[in-house]
Amino acid sequence: MKVEDDFKIYSDKEEVKVNVIRAIENSLITEKEIATLKTENGVIQPDLENDVLKIAVVERYGGNTVANAFISGFGFSKGAIASSVAHNSHNIIVIGTNSEDMAKATNIVCENHGGLAVCYDDFEDSLPLPIAGLMSNETVEEVAEKINKLRTIVSEELNSKLSEPFMSLSFLALLIIPHIKLSDKGLFDGDGFEFIDVILE
Repeated sequence: MKVEDDFKIYSDKEEVKVNVIRAIENSLITEKEIATLKTENGVIQPDLENDVLKIAVVERYGGNTVANAFISGFGFSKGAIASSVAHNSHNIIVIGTNSEDMAKATNIVCENHGGLAVCYDDFEDSLPLPIAGLMSNETVEEVAEKINKLRTIVSEELNSKLSEPFMSLSFLALLIIPHIKLSDKGLFDGDGFEFIDVILE
């Protein structure tokens, strides 16, 4: 069970510069950006006005670690989405506007033994994928109906800028694709082929 504190990044400064993953519509390639974010009670805050959200990868093979970073390009105005389809290691990957919804979405995926989830305010919905967290035992028609429903919710309620948010989400932990990705080990610069800090000195 994940809690809100698992999805926080701390700093003792009033504002910090951070590395940001920028997702691109219809592309597996991401760009590296730098954003200046404010802190509140020692916690670095997302910047929804400038489309800087929170992203995390939750290791699901016993280590139980969480790697946190920041992402732009999704455009969410509220809520969070999570998925256990995250090539190639298929840890749980989650994006959100706040730590509470990120914890909720992650826990929904865990309770379903894998799958996709979306939550905002008091609303939540999901597509369980109980076979290795990657496949369903329902019919193709049932799965298609559910994923189309989730896609519509993310578009209309969370105001996603991306036409396929869950598909884009699933490749953000695939380190071999340029230029910057996030694994359970941390933020990875594909150009320098090295892990980098989220917070810039």
